[in-house]
Amino acid sequence: MKKACVVKAHRAGLFSLINKIITCAEIYENVHVDLSGSLYGEGNVWDALFEPTTPPEEPYDVIETYPHQDYTYRGPALLYTDPSDAWRHRLHALWLRFKVRPEVMYWADAFTNNVGPYVSVQILSLAHAGEQITGESQAMERYEETLWATLRPGESVFPLVNDVETRKWLAYRFPISEITNARRAANRYVDFHLSCPQTFEDAKEALIEVLIASRARAICHPISNMATAALYMNPELESIYLP
Repeated sequence: MKKACVVKAHRAGLFSLINKIITCAEIYENVHVDLSGSLYGEGNVWDALFEPTTPPEEPYDVIETYPHQDYTYRGPALLYTDPSDAWRHRLHALWLRFKVRPEVMYWADAFTNNVGPYVSVQILSLAHAGEQITGESQAMERYEETLWATLRPGESVFPLVNDVETRKWLAYRFPISEITNARRAANRYVDFHLSCPQTFEDAKEALIEVLIASRARAICHPISNMATAALYMNPELESIYLP
């Protein structure tokens, strides 16, 4: 294992950044995170969400791009279909090296302490089609069929979605539970975090939502940085992968 690195931001959403940090944590003993200049603003958004990491002494590597893509882009397709789930336990141990700020964790705890059993579903913007192994986004009908087959009596659906239109589509068909105040795009054609200027608050809401999604009984999902993170945050979470 290498000694130390400083992880810098690249132009991507929060969980692309977080999965890069976890990738580095598998390679380096000391990972310092400086996400200044991310999509979320000029300051270090990491320190608004997590306890600050310790800057290393020289020499250290500066990481701006992914060391490898096993945990991002199309790489997770192999992980999702691995019956051993060993990767989830391995990355979970790395995830525990980083501490979410209590004021962020509060909202995830508030949800799970006050809502009954639920399953999570992630429906991505159509702009993410290229990340799927088919090169196409999953049809809404597939989500509907999968959720009806997955839900148990008394369970609700937690929507991990990009846009207002998709949230309404889910609410029309299923009982949903949600407490977050995340801003969303108007419809699935818009990739919200790349199309609308982002703030630290947007990053906070994204983290809260994935923490909540990770605590479900199951998550129905495509290839996604958010889903990958939820699965290693909670290695017991049932994964229902839609290729």
